[in-house]
Amino acid sequence: ANYSTFGPTACEGGYEGPLCSRCEPKYYRNSFSHQCTLCSQADYAAAAIVAACVIVPTTMYGLKLAIGERVEAFLKTHEVAFMVMNNHGTMLTVTFQIIVGLSNVHTFQGGSDYSPPFSHLVGLAQVLTLDVMEIFHVGCGLEGDFFDKLRLYTLVPLAVFALVVVARAISVACWGGRFIGKGHSGGLKFVLMALFFIIPTVATTVCSTFAVSEFDNGDGTFDGFMTADMSIE
Repeated sequence: ANYSTFGPTACEGGYEGPLCSRCEPKYYRNSFSHQCTLCSQADYAAAAIVAACVIVPTTMYGLKLAIGERVEAFLKTHEVAFMVMNNHGTMLTVTFQIIVGLSNVHTFQGGSDYSPPFSHLVGLAQVLTLDVMEIFHVGCGLEGDFFDKLRLYTLVPLAVFALVVVARAISVACWGGRFIGKGHSGGLKFVLMALFFIIPTVATTVCSTFAVSEFDNGDGTFDGFMTADMSIE
């Protein structure tokens, strides 16, 4: 039996803590099934993302080298169509982020999940939240609590953004050019785009800090624990 804050409990294998709410070491919470799963078991979501991040840029670069002029002419000819596709893709991504976020908040507050098959679709769409720790199961390789996740999600994006801004400012001061706008922006535009898409996950993580679950000790006093991580009192 595992042990919680309130004594021995008969948690199922892979679970521990108060109300068996946490995954044991070497386990992660599967975003599709919402169950604690062994880290050694295959998860194809992370592999698919890594493969896409490698294959797509490599393919585009190869096409540019092989038939660069024709690719540029094609893109210029269909510029409006690509702009429309980009706008629709952005709207779809944001919409799915909202749907997934509503589901996560509802279950986080103790509500039920969507009924099948919608729950399965939401599980597949979890990847669009860009929750790095959930997608790549960072907890399988690193020990930490919710505050480590909070620091990662708030400080790292700010640090990356600050570094890119400083690098771009130095580039403009030394070699001229526009800080941001048409033309080369030194990656600043892409960092701003990335921040736009990860803001929902960052906001959800920050707001989760303030949710508290209280347990009656039976003597008129209560013990409070962070709902997101019940190892934190």
